[in-house]
Amino acid sequence: MELVHRWLPLESNPDVLDTYTHSLGLSEDFAHYDVLGFDDDLLEMVPKPIHAVYLLYPYQGTNFEEKDLSKDGTLFFLTQNPEIGEACGTIAVLNALGNLQDKIKLKDDSFFKRFFSGAISQDPDKIGEAIMSDQALADAHKNAASSGQSEVPAEGEPTQFHFIAFVERGGKLLEFDGLIPKPIDHGPIPEGSSLLAESVTIIKEMVEESDDQTRFSMIVMSDKQAEE
Repeated sequence: MELVHRWLPLESNPDVLDTYTHSLGLSEDFAHYDVLGFDDDLLEMVPKPIHAVYLLYPYQGTNFEEKDLSKDGTLFFLTQNPEIGEACGTIAVLNALGNLQDKIKLKDDSFFKRFFSGAISQDPDKIGEAIMSDQALADAHKNAASSGQSEVPAEGEPTQFHFIAFVERGGKLLEFDGLIPKPIDHGPIPEGSSLLAESVTIIKEMVEESDDQTRFSMIVMSDKQAEE
């Protein structure tokens, strides 16, 4: 296996994620939107239905031994090989979309369609290793990482931020973090609640525990809204 290059970080930017995911095969019926805050009125403004919640945050490690790791063998999951660099944005996207194939549309003969059909039952570490040598995915990631508004760090320069994803599967809230061995099972989403509301509850706890509470960024993937 040959590593194509060490990856640059993706920006937490809806336009960047739209361009990136659509270029790899996500239908244009779906789009990404900022979550501007935790207040109820701001959460109400977020376009719905919501299929995935992405969080970019200052990474301080994860005590996953204290978490309830999912035992569901039907989940799609890949881990992040440390040699690949700042690939956590792509890992979060792949983990989210891989578990949403019954709710989203993927273009025929696209990267996503081929990738998920071939990787759905493989070992998480092996899938993580496989993407390290995938030139098409690496090129798309690099183009997306270079298209944002933030200054792009030099290749190989570490950052302190990390991407994770939250998805609902089987009525449960699941957290996908490529730096831990399995998805985190946060339990059933209560009746009357939602993926966004329960994700925000978890994220609020993360903010309270963080030494850097001002640099958390949330984005959702929802059905594309008609332009006004």
